Amino acid sequence: MISFLQETVLKIVAESPNLGQSYFILPSRRAGLYLKKYLAQQLEKPIISPKIISIEEFILEVSELNETTNFDLLLKLYECYLEIEPKETLADFLTWGTTLLGDFNEIDRHLGNAEELFNYITAVTRIQQWNPNQEPTDLIKGNLKFINRLTELYPKYQKTLLNAQTGYQGLIYRTAHQKIEAFKRTKGVEHYFFIGFNALNTAESEIIKCLLDSGSAKIYWDIDAHFYEDKQHEAGYFIRSHQQTWKFLQENPISPSKLYNTKSKKITITGTPKNIAQAKYVGNLLKEIYKNPEKKQSPVALVLSDETLLPAVLNALPKEVPQTNITMGLPLAKTALNAFICTFLRTHQTKNQKGWYHKDILQLTSNTYFKTVLKPYEITKLSSLLQYIKEQNILFLPVEQIAEQFDEESLVHLLLNSNNDNPERFVKNLLEVLEKLRQVYISKENTYELQSLKRFIQVINQLNLLQTRKSYIKDLNTLESLYLELIDSEQIDFKGSPTDGLQIMGMLESRNLDFETVILVSVNEGILPAGKSNNSFIPFEIKKEFGLPTYKEKDAVYAYHFYRLLQRCKNAYITYNTEPDVLFGNEKSRFISQLLTDDSLQLELKEILATPRISSFKKEKRAVEKTELLVDRLKEIAASGFSPSSLSNYIKNPYNFYLQSVLRIRDVEQVEEQIAHNTFGTIIHDSLEELYLPLVNTILTKELLNTLNSKVKEIVKKQFLKFYTETDLKNGQNLIALRVVEQYVHKQIEFDINRIKNNKIVVLGLELDLRLALAHFKDFPVFLRGKIDRIESVNGDIHILDYKTGNVAISEVKTADFDSITTSDTSLKAFQLLCYALMYHKQNGVDQFKAGIIPIKNLNLGTILFGIKDTPRAQKNNPIIDLELLTSFEQQLNILIGTILDPSVPFMDLDET
Repeated sequence: MISFLQETVLKIVAESPNLGQSYFILPSRRAGLYLKKYLAQQLEKPIISPKIISIEEFILEVSELNETTNFDLLLKLYECYLEIEPKETLADFLTWGTTLLGDFNEIDRHLGNAEELFNYITAVTRIQQWNPNQEPTDLIKGNLKFINRLTELYPKYQKTLLNAQTGYQGLIYRTAHQKIEAFKRTKGVEHYFFIGFNALNTAESEIIKCLLDSGSAKIYWDIDAHFYEDKQHEAGYFIRSHQQTWKFLQENPISPSKLYNTKSKKITITGTPKNIAQAKYVGNLLKEIYKNPEKKQSPVALVLSDETLLPAVLNALPKEVPQTNITMGLPLAKTALNAFICTFLRTHQTKNQKGWYHKDILQLTSNTYFKTVLKPYEITKLSSLLQYIKEQNILFLPVEQIAEQFDEESLVHLLLNSNNDNPERFVKNLLEVLEKLRQVYISKENTYELQSLKRFIQVINQLNLLQTRKSYIKDLNTLESLYLELIDSEQIDFKGSPTDGLQIMGMLESRNLDFETVILVSVNEGILPAGKSNNSFIPFEIKKEFGLPTYKEKDAVYAYHFYRLLQRCKNAYITYNTEPDVLFGNEKSRFISQLLTDDSLQLELKEILATPRISSFKKEKRAVEKTELLVDRLKEIAASGFSPSSLSNYIKNPYNFYLQSVLRIRDVEQVEEQIAHNTFGTIIHDSLEELYLPLVNTILTKELLNTLNSKVKEIVKKQFLKFYTETDLKNGQNLIALRVVEQYVHKQIEFDINRIKNNKIVVLGLELDLRLALAHFKDFPVFLRGKIDRIESVNGDIHILDYKTGNVAISEVKTADFDSITTSDTSLKAFQLLCYALMYHKQNGVDQFKAGIIPIKNLNLGTILFGIKDTPRAQKNNPIIDLELLTSFEQQLNILIGTILDPSVPFMDLDET
């Protein structure tokens, strides 16, 4: 395969023997490296090297301006804007400053009349927002005011930059266009060779046309006839446009190649589910490619349309790949160290008068880098502190508590220093922490971490220098905005040979390069092409009016790069994600659809779907056999007493009973920022107990119950303070929860007031502890234990009542299938009520009573009494619990507990399928 650059070099060497005074201008520096290699191969004797540069470097040279970073340009733009609007903060400006700078670039690269354009936007905005019946809102006025400011800001910004002999890219291009005639006269260059261009902005077009018309330049296009001659094909859009509008090209027509549509070319399109599957598929594909010894010498390109796939692809590379070069860098913003610094920043930003926010403290202190710089005894102390936070349910950790736990020399003081609120102090301490980390990784000889730390220290030093020079960096929010802006453009570069081995690159790095084998990954809509983007202050229609590029032109750029990669290759493998994004779509790219529907293609084209191999196997239900140790543990539980809730857990799923009751595995303890369901229920139960306790053995009257209402606020708060601090209850969701509990308690009192209108009610007991020895079991003691929330006499009948703060269905309390009450999980609440009834009967000798549930959240249902129905749909039921019923239930309960204690019956996981 002869590449485009090789072909071009052959032509130039044949046509122009004296190359020493020449400029070779290409779309990218990377293409220049390849061109230099090919040029050296063609020369038979040494020559003075021609100048081989990218178009950006050439434009910069013509403009005679100095290049600067995008970050510095943004700060200069902010300083200019401050002269117009002094109240604008840097943090606010950075949210839109990059967009505005992008628009300035676009206007100047295309030599647009900025003043006319901004006036046009203002006029259109006024028309759109005009309403004769209504005064403009503050938002509309602010929008118009902002657009008007741009007319003043644009020339002010340009003047500031030009005075400093620098400029943003668009200004450099506009200046180069103004100076090209003088450059041409004074430079003394014999030949300018423009190689491999496609989409050119207006400034580039005018500069190239100027040199072409003077006879000192030649231009070499890389376009195939298949795209060029098809008037509808996006890939040829720009070059067809140049052919029609350039006088030079009308006299010297473009001669397209005919290399794309050949029978020897093979294109395989593969759909894979999700991005990781794409990376794995590419790894297997490369393994197959490099099994062939000949392929190890032929150029292979792996082009990532979505560059965020780089880490996954690197992990999937097989050992068969002999050499790899990565043209793109690893963004610092994607590293673990950046996550640590962002957490460090956020921890200090969220600190307030109450102290450190618990979530940020937990996240920061659990970070690997945090622990890396600490000594072993500090880590032990830290673990104790974290446990204390969880146990005491501390939402905000007081600042002084850190000081009490750690010595002043400890790095914990450096990381959690209350003086870090000052940006200067924060940056100084952060640099010290990074230096400590560097020393640790030097001792560990960890080159990756050292390389990462080196780049971060450079960034933080730049931030440090900036905040000492600029007065507008007054708080951590502004510092964070600057840090994120800085880090967004920084990356860790990979080292490798740019011309040998597997070349992993982004789409733009592939410009002018040709490979025998091309692998294109993530060819989905929204990625390739990128699709619509509204990241501009200039509306779509106004862009069209002023000749500025829209998303349509950008799609045409992607189309050219996509098809140009396929132009000379022998084998192409295109992969896409078959699982589109739920919100944004990103279905298969239209470029793939174009390939599949192009009837004129002679090349070999096939589409397949690749899915990971999934081994089918029968999943057996999980079962835990009862060992001797487990049986001993069950005897312990039996002696302590089975609770109705633990037995309900067994009925629902024996394996869960095994985890929670036998192994005593509980949910991971966490700080309750929002009140948990069990905490909510405990507070209501305890509040009602304390309120009603003075009324035990007293006939309830309206007067007595009304006196309770005045005590609700005090008692509920007292119960809350068992779980939260006074500070936690002053605002936020905990305060709302406090008020909600107060309302529930008031409603319960009101509920009782309504009940006593037609009933004589006496509260006989509250939170009554019961314990029953089950005589059925002779070998070792077995007990049933529980706590009855409330026992009362209603018109002489005993009622056992259970408060429920969750949702309660009537079908859970009233059953039509009493015989399966200890085996079915549909009547668990009825089962629990009968457990309480049995214990109360045995302990107090009462043979007939009722039991029910008070649904705290839905008191409109009234007390839901246990009952037995003839059929599931029957409305009538018998609520009486008598000796016969209790005897029958006791027999079923004995069978259930016997099953739990039976060594031959394993704990089965009923949730497994």
